[in-house]
Amino acid sequence: PDVDECGSGTPCAPPGRCLNTEGSFVCECPRGYRAGPSGTSCHDINECLEGEFCFPHGECLNSEGSYSCLCAQGYAPNPEGTACI
Repeated sequence: PDVDECGSGTPCAPPGRCLNTEGSFVCECPRGYRAGPSGTSCHDINECLEGEFCFPHGECLNSEGSYSCLCAQGYAPNPEGTACI
């Protein structure tokens, strides 16, 4: 019989959600996170390394599951904190 890995412990959390499969499990990761190569864990995405967020008028600061902008003098973060205007 199949062992429900999701029923014993929390292999994906935080912040992922465990989904049992026949003989294994996979992690469903929330926005800002990505499944690891095996699909059995969730890791923070460093958005600052994946695009030019906040540029050219600010610096991108990664945070767990998200990012924010440190804006240059004369610019302010938009309401979401994801760009400098």
